[in-house]
Amino acid sequence: MVPRHWYRAAAVRNLAPKVAQAIITALVTAVLTFLLVRLVPGDPVDAILGTSATPASEAALRHQLHLDQPLPSQFGSFMLDLVHGSFGQSLAQPGHSAWSLIAPALPVTLSVAGVGMALSVIVGVALGILSAVHRSRVLDVVIRVLAVISIATPPFLVALLLVLVFALRVRLFPAGGWGNGALDDIRFTVIPAVTLSFFMIPVITRATRQAARDVVEREFVEAAISRGLSAWRLTSRHILPNSLLPVLSVIGLNVGALLTAAVVIEGALGLPGIGAQLVTAVNQRDYPVIQAIALLSALFIVIVNLAVDGLYVVLDPRVRRGAA
Repeated sequence: MVPRHWYRAAAVRNLAPKVAQAIITALVTAVLTFLLVRLVPGDPVDAILGTSATPASEAALRHQLHLDQPLPSQFGSFMLDLVHGSFGQSLAQPGHSAWSLIAPALPVTLSVAGVGMALSVIVGVALGILSAVHRSRVLDVVIRVLAVISIATPPFLVALLLVLVFALRVRLFPAGGWGNGALDDIRFTVIPAVTLSFFMIPVITRATRQAARDVVEREFVEAAISRGLSAWRLTSRHILPNSLLPVLSVIGLNVGALLTAAVVIEGALGLPGIGAQLVTAVNQRDYPVIQAIALLSALFIVIVNLAVDGLYVVLDPRVRRGAA
């Protein structure tokens, strides 16, 4: 029997390159973000002062915001701020750091994305298992048709339909905006989270269905059926646990698209999340805020994918053995 500490060492060897890759990805993202935001047409000074500004006032503000410095000097200041755990000061709102403007919006976006993902996993896995167990039957066909319809429907259209039915007609949930407390926020999270789940449920359903079909055809499932194991125990003990690993891969691959969909939904429903802050920052050419949002989004995707890799190592012994 192989010692447990040997598996732990193998897991560390497997994850170490991925951690290094995540750090490199974060650094490359910081460089690209700094360069790309300066390619956006427009000037922060013009956005702040407007058309009635004089050349003298423009020059003074440009010097005050350090925009008259060469790009290498600006990049050096940006990286120095990152080393000290800061995203810099907002250009459009002097006296406010970029983080102070973003921080209130983060819980909104993370709440919508988190609840939407949890709902997607629960419903998607359940539908995928049902589709695989009832393969080529009416229920399987219905689930696959609904998955195609769901993935083909734009998120903003789903949001508007849910608002029309559950906010304006039935009046169960608010049509948009955000609450004034944790309990009140739950009501405001429902429609955007359900809208977001419409994007992910069919993806998870398909992945789970294919994985469950492969599990059903294995010999240990046939042996369990021959022993007279009930359908519920067969599904819960054998089919479901062995079908979850592909779901992790789906989450890792689609977390970027999920975050993008969450931003679109925020705009459609008027949520004060990262999407609203990003639109405001782009309109004002507020470089530090744009850089901070882009970098935080990239870090979120990197961390989620790193967590998925870690779970793979923990849950799948074959990965641990392969790392050795």
